[in-house]
Amino acid sequence: MSRNSIRNCLEDYQRARLCFVRTMFSFSEKPYTLQLLQEFDFLDLLLPLLADRVHSIQHTALVTLGRLAAAKPLLQEILDKGVLASVLHKFNQQSKLYKKTALHVLTDLMNKDERLLH
Repeated sequence: MSRNSIRNCLEDYQRARLCFVRTMFSFSEKPYTLQLLQEFDFLDLLLPLLADRVHSIQHTALVTLGRLAAAKPLLQEILDKGVLASVLHKFNQQSKLYKKTALHVLTDLMNKDERLLH
């Protein structure tokens, strides 16, 4: 394989991840899709993107999780899957935008589930 073939393949993979996370974000805006997302276990696919090396993918995944946490059934699933640990992983090494978004998401989670305050 040539260098260009490998680079093109990796670029395709990055575009696919970005497309996926943006699509999940748009689905998270529509209340009628939330149950379907949950049925397809999409969180298992979305959570690893919190640690993606591409900042725009990380940020969009984080914003999507914050939006999904507004739905009570999804909030519980998000908490059960250990999202808090994923969000806080290497927090100090993240960009200012990531930190700001993460704090917003964590605040929303705590406001929705009082058990997190204790």
